[in-house]
Amino acid sequence: MRAWIGTAVMAVVAACGGDEAAALADVGGTPDAAVADDLYEPFGTDPGGVPDVVATVPKDAESPSAADDSTATEDAELDATPDVVAPCVPPVIPVLAGFPRGLAITLGADAVAVAAGDVAAPDAWTSGGALTLPTGGDQATLFARFDACPEVARAVVTLVEALPGPATAEDTDAIPLDAPRAWATEVVSVVYGGGVDPVWRTPEKAVGPATGDIYDVLVLGNGGSAVLALDPPATDGPGPDLAVFENSFGGANLEVAFVEVSSDGATWARFASLSLTPSPVPTYGGLDPSHLSGLAGKHAAGWGTPFDLATLAGAPEVLDGRVDLGAVRYVRLLDIVGDGTTPDSFGHPIYDPTPAFGSGGFDLEAVGVL
Repeated sequence: MRAWIGTAVMAVVAACGGDEAAALADVGGTPDAAVADDLYEPFGTDPGGVPDVVATVPKDAESPSAADDSTATEDAELDATPDVVAPCVPPVIPVLAGFPRGLAITLGADAVAVAAGDVAAPDAWTSGGALTLPTGGDQATLFARFDACPEVARAVVTLVEALPGPATAEDTDAIPLDAPRAWATEVVSVVYGGGVDPVWRTPEKAVGPATGDIYDVLVLGNGGSAVLALDPPATDGPGPDLAVFENSFGGANLEVAFVEVSSDGATWARFASLSLTPSPVPTYGGLDPSHLSGLAGKHAAGWGTPFDLATLAGAPEVLDGRVDLGAVRYVRLLDIVGDGTTPDSFGHPIYDPTPAFGSGGFDLEAVGVL
């Protein structure tokens, strides 16, 4: 629920200036259109051309000596033009619905700090990205910075005793089959990974409501991915906004995937993830759902894993407006090869049953809109 979701407050100050279009405006030119460059690119545009700028010399041109003086003056003016300074971008602090108290995490930063409660500034900084969350209280404030950038990233996060358990537990966050108000309407694209037989390459089974049938799935394969369209789009409201259904049987034979969202099918924001599975998992081994957060596939068949768009409020793609949390039209699932070489958002290795074959990788049944 919104009451237990940490909110991220990112402080970013852009330090750039100048009017890039001024020169073109003087000659009637038009800047090129930007073109998104992404593996999934349903909405490409061709850049517009820019007319050549033709310099003409009047009939009463000055003498060579006067022209030389003019050139020297122009060179001096160019030399005096200040350099354009690139924007200073602070680190990104991933935010989960809840962080276990006392958890050790690593952020991608040169210096970090943590304080109990909601505070404006840290008392002291620690070099490197490693920190340990407070062992008490309901909130903590995380700080991160780069040495080359004075701007500081800040996020207030929720602390919990433990991550939610399986669907059978009292503290579960599992979403029942009848909870979604809408379902994915189209599989836009699939990139199959390894270890998936043709019989499981069935995109049509990932569209529409989840059934709880373990055979009613699209298998992505090891390292595969799929993009699904939502109509109507998902929007950020109270509590979780999306649910992803997998076909895990027995409640422990879990296969996990990253989840990303997009408004235009070109720019993606990824949900933060946490995996506390302590060691590698064999092919037919099991996972403890209470060791997972922010990864699809946490729950058994018939139950969805929840995702709250509010946790993406501090993502760069959201802050700059490229991803609109009020209009999420696409979801991308990316299977994780669970041999421990892929880390979660905080530096922990991600494990799930490995190696996998036949129906290897994430088994997607459905994506629901809550």
